[in-house]
Formats: sequence, structure tokens, C-alpha cells
Amino acid sequence: MGGALFFRALRAWVRGRWDELDPAPPVMAERLESLAMPPLSEMLAAGREEGLIRFYACSASARMLGLDTAAVQAAVDAFLGWQSFSRMIRDAGQVVTL
Repeated sequence: MGGALFFRALRAWVRGRWDELDPAPPVMAERLESLAMPPLSEMLAAGREEGLIRFYACSASARMLGLDTAAVQAAVDAFLGWQSFSRMIRDAGQVVTL
């Protein structure tokens, strides 16, 4: 499973602020804590470590936001342009948009 990060989500992920800014209500960080559930970044960590979840950064979004390329590359599995995303979507068996 792969997730494409654009604009605000990309900036939050690269800067390590994913749990502060996402998810939006009704599943806020305080709600997860009250249920004794870990932050979303921790929930995703095991899947990322096992290669089951991959995050892709949109190169145009990173440029428009002025994000440091090295920081983006360190935070995601791949740094892709729109043509690469389009090809992945076309070749995928299923696509889920969140």
C-alpha cells in the first residue's frame, strides 16, 4: 500500500508534525490518547518498517512549499513527479484516495 503526500500533509510529515496536525476531527490526538491508542505515526511505523506501507512525496508540492529536498527524501520512501504517480495509479489493481 502506498500513500502520496501533497502540500500540507507532506509538510507535516517531513517536519515530524503529523500527529499534531492530522488527523482532523473526529479522530483527534486527544481521542486516540483517551482510548489508549498510539498516535497515527506510530500505527504506521510497523507497516513502513515491514515494507507494507510506503509514502511518496510529490516533487512539485515540495518545491512549491520550499521544503529541503534532503529532508523530504529522508522522510519518505520515494520522491516522485506527477507522471510517476499517474503511471502508478494506472498500473495499480486498486487505488484508495483519502
